[in-house]
Amino acid sequence: MTATQIALSFFGGIAFYVGRMSTGSLVICMVLHAAWDFGSLGIQATERTPRPIQLVLMACAYVGSVVAVWPIVFA
Repeated sequence: MTATQIALSFFGGIAFYVGRMSTGSLVICMVLHAAWDFGSLGIQATERTPRPIQLVLMACAYVGSVVAVWPIVFA
């Protein structure tokens, strides 16, 4: 479990950094990070099966990160 968290944090951080560098704005990364935190912390706080909105927010955060990184990787 810890190794998974480390890997997700590492790759998420890289995606946020590249997103910041590619867009020139920290706001995009802040919104993506907030969406991820809201989803993941909500799941941990309730200790229940994740609600669909939590999963959607977490998915949007990673999809947004991939979209931000895409132009840099394939340029």
